[in-house]
Amino acid sequence: MNIVAYAVAVFLWREPGCRPLAGINLQARDAYVFWRGLVRDLKAFLEELIRLRLARAYLSRKSSSCLSQL
Repeated sequence: MNIVAYAVAVFLWREPGCRPLAGINLQARDAYVFWRGLVRDLKAFLEELIRLRLARAYLSRKSSSCLSQL
């Protein structure tokens, strides 16, 4: 949700008319910060997804070994 709000703020941001080239570096930096945050969030999501899948596989294997002992 925070990423969407930031993206909207970046896209709606306007440059002052007196210096048309002054904000080019700022816009590039803002885009870089946006994409870096997006990649970081995607990486965290994928790490959590892998953690959950590994935990599910571990619990499944553990429960099947407990059932075989009965």
